[in-house]
Amino acid sequence: MLTPGQKLPGGSVTDSRHAAPRLKTGIRSRLTVRLSPVVRIAGTLLLVAIGALAEGRREVIEALTAGQHQRAVRLLEALLEQNPDDHALLTLQGIALNRIGRPEEALVSYRTALERAPEYLAALQGAAEIEFQRRDPEARSRLEKAIAIHAQNPTAHAMLGVLAFERDDCPAAVVHFARAGPALSNSGEVLSQYGMCAFQEGETQTAADVFRQLLDLEPTNSAARFNLSVSLFRAGRYGEAIDTVHPLVGVEKPESEALSLLADAYLSNKQVPEALETLKRAVAIHPRNERHYVDLANLCMEQEAHDLGLEILDAGIMNIPGSARLHGMRGVLLAQLSQFERAEAEFARATELEPDQASGRIGLSIALQQTGRHAESIPILREQADAEPDNPVVNTMLGRALLQNAEAGAVLLDEARTALERAVQADPTQTTAWVELGKLFMKTGQLREAISMLDRAVATAPDDRQAVYQLMLASRKSGQLEKTRELSQRLRAMVVRDQREDTRQARFQLVREDPEGP
Repeated sequence: MLTPGQKLPGGSVTDSRHAAPRLKTGIRSRLTVRLSPVVRIAGTLLLVAIGALAEGRREVIEALTAGQHQRAVRLLEALLEQNPDDHALLTLQGIALNRIGRPEEALVSYRTALERAPEYLAALQGAAEIEFQRRDPEARSRLEKAIAIHAQNPTAHAMLGVLAFERDDCPAAVVHFARAGPALSNSGEVLSQYGMCAFQEGETQTAADVFRQLLDLEPTNSAARFNLSVSLFRAGRYGEAIDTVHPLVGVEKPESEALSLLADAYLSNKQVPEALETLKRAVAIHPRNERHYVDLANLCMEQEAHDLGLEILDAGIMNIPGSARLHGMRGVLLAQLSQFERAEAEFARATELEPDQASGRIGLSIALQQTGRHAESIPILREQADAEPDNPVVNTMLGRALLQNAEAGAVLLDEARTALERAVQADPTQTTAWVELGKLFMKTGQLREAISMLDRAVATAPDDRQAVYQLMLASRKSGQLEKTRELSQRLRAMVVRDQREDTRQARFQLVREDPEGP
């Protein structure tokens, strides 16, 4: 029987929760970056002190301050005739030219100033701003030089963050955006970039804070609201996620993604009835979205309402007859009911519909194992592992099947170890693979290696009872009595907690609705 949380390639999950929701395809599509060459992040450059100014220079400053930019240009032309190499005057000329809409000439002035004084900050910032707007390759190195001279330069950091985002370097983007601080506060586009990169880097709390700032700036931005909700969900702030996404589902025909997110948040917040109602509404509004049927069926399976789950999937298959995923999920439910021949037929149908997808083959192999036909399941898994050598789920399933067959006398431990090591190399969060590696090493008497594998399993999933139990056994065998006692106490606490949760969940059961009434 499938274990809780075990995934089938292609999306089916035997736990009630679907894969954790993600940002909308990406913010890239809903919040497209449109930083055109005329968009300014820096705004107007602050005029810096230039030293002891002659009367003519003071006139330039006064003209610029008063917004008399044409007059400033004329004054500077006269001054530069007398001092053509004066980097401060050249910088002022760049500022004036840029303000009257002549950026290319302004850039020439800035670059000339930098030839005279390579580290003159005002010229560096002026040139970098125009180069940034034009996406000139010089912009990045110019900005990096500016922050090397003056690290606390929020405008330069904001620009570098945008450039990092545009080259898909989210680690660098997050660093620069964080240092930009208030320089981002009035740019929705840049805030969306910051939020997306923070989310991608696993900084979900930061992402939530940034998307909150974006939503405050743009209250009607539905994508910002959705992405804030996803960030809150990923940060474990389920109640806040529910409150935030609610306005998106309060319309006549809410988007499918918003309904799915709300249902996931309800489930994570232990609000099963609300999750059920949300998913029923999602199916009614979006009858051709297979995910909602799978989520409903998963919820039914968690509540042990298997027959109701099958009815839901039958309705889904009627609306989406070509869905391999729904047939695969139906096979999972039938296997749960020990109807293995019917389960095999569903998995075979899933494979027929999508030969390139693994879910049908993996599901078939599970059904074979449920009937004790381990040897028959192994070739199917080997074939899929050859097709997808880096698929952690497939390799985990293959490793488990080989170990089960090894217990029957076959010498397949080396192959099992190779498959399981591939699984954790491809995805270090594969708790089941770490546990199976630990059991394998215990079987061969390599207790130190077994404990190392099981430590990784517990670190990956601290609430996984199987991982904690196997680590306790390995610790006991190795004579680590203190660790064994600590793990035993931990395991007892987990059992008590789970029993309480089972009792609480038992108060709510899914039942069929009788359309005819009582």
